[in-house]
Amino acid sequence: MDERENLPAKLAAQELTASTEKRGSLVARGMAALLVNTQHALTKNNDALYRQAREVYNRLTDDGLGSWFGYKERELPLTETFNLFQKLAAEGYGKAYYPLSTLYGGEQSINGDPVQAERFRKLAFDWLFANQLQNDPEIWNDLGKLYLYLASDSNYYGNEDIALLWLLKAANMGDASAMWHISRMYEFGCRVSLPDGTDSLIWKIKAAEAGHEEAQRRLEMQHEHGDLEEKIDDEQVFNWYVWSAEHGHVWAQLFLGDAYLDGDKLGQDDKQSMYWYRKAAEQGHRLAQDALKNNALDKLSKLPPESREKVIKLAAKKLALKAMRKRYPAPSKPQTK
Repeated sequence: MDERENLPAKLAAQELTASTEKRGSLVARGMAALLVNTQHALTKNNDALYRQAREVYNRLTDDGLGSWFGYKERELPLTETFNLFQKLAAEGYGKAYYPLSTLYGGEQSINGDPVQAERFRKLAFDWLFANQLQNDPEIWNDLGKLYLYLASDSNYYGNEDIALLWLLKAANMGDASAMWHISRMYEFGCRVSLPDGTDSLIWKIKAAEAGHEEAQRRLEMQHEHGDLEEKIDDEQVFNWYVWSAEHGHVWAQLFLGDAYLDGDKLGQDDKQSMYWYRKAAEQGHRLAQDALKNNALDKLSKLPPESREKVIKLAAKKLALKAMRKRYPAPSKPQTK
């Protein structure tokens, strides 16, 4: 089959419009308009189907670069996504070519087919390159990843430079996936220098703050291993801890509570420490709850006896009032019609 038959169907609709207009027939022009309107509706529907499939694909395959073979719980959603991409590709939907090229690679719980993988790689490259002028960071990101694939061949060192250009273009438009892949490039020894003195960690933080789940997970793992907190003096690393804590991550809230209490990694600040402990305690973290209790008892022990007794009575009164309200809740107001 001629590969041109796989180009977007809207090109065929445009060619049909041109040919029918030459006939000068009102009927022909009406049919052409109907076909174009139908094509617009189909394209809009395909866009929605593609976006749904792409989000599943990105999450389960690390944007196409991860190997998930043998993860049984991922096989069904990936297979369904694979089938949807095949349907879209058969209709000439060009964006489906790149994910198919990686899924046919056979490392993501899909039966591999090297011939089809190479076929869709070529189709993807041609379509993406032809559409590079669209203001679409996903197109630039996929182009960058294709050049990264070529760069894995020792005969194509120069493709790392081109890959980085496309990825940076997408990242500068806010594409979290592109930020993540720039970070990954440098984790695996990229030979091209990054601009502005940035490094793999900085781009990983950028990706995480832009919402990339795998980047967030990896940074949390680095924290658990003690690698990240050693760099807390770096402003962007510190900002990442604050961002994580503000977005409800208990591990970051607890770390900031400890760091501000000890004063080793950050300047000692009891107010900030208790603020972050309280945030973690509100999510049920026992260590944070204990820290708040110990802090309260420590403050209580430093008060003179008379003041201490007043504080204890006030606290007991608040607890009794809280228990009373829980046992005898206020009656709900009748609804007015």
